[in-house]
Amino acid sequence: MKNINFIFAVILCIVFTMSLSAQNSTRSWGISASIQENQLDILFPIWTGENNVIAPSIGAIYIEDSGTDLRLGLLDRVYFNATKTLKPFLGLRAGLLFSLPDGGDNATDYIIGLLGGGEYFFSNHFSVGVEAQLNMSISDENSSRFGNPGGINVNTATAIYASIYF
Repeated sequence: MKNINFIFAVILCIVFTMSLSAQNSTRSWGISASIQENQLDILFPIWTGENNVIAPSIGAIYIEDSGTDLRLGLLDRVYFNATKTLKPFLGLRAGLLFSLPDGGDNATDYIIGLLGGGEYFFSNHFSVGVEAQLNMSISDENSSRFGNPGGINVNTATAIYASIYF
């Protein structure tokens, strides 16, 4: 499991470094609400250039007498200037999924993925978007989240989101 932690850390560093190399932007940061199946996450998009966003994300679910499910992630989107209002993008996503049961062993699953989609900007301060994803998950040996403890899964997914930029 130590090798997976190292590989995951390297991937996060690569995504972060790619984002820092972009030019400055007129937008600075924002808050996004993302809906994916029954999962609601909060993203904090940070414009690192005219066509680049890096967005840390967080999501949590607490179930009384059961435990907590915590999601931490990072994504990088590269936009293509189709128009001023509609911007298609490609990107990378990485995340950690923590299962913290009230009783039993904790588990940490890893997600790495590719994404593509588009964001429609009503103004410089408000947008909505949709993305398609191809994700690979690496399950903890104590995890039953993906029905494959200690295994690797590949799946497709979609997400919709709304953002406010400051």
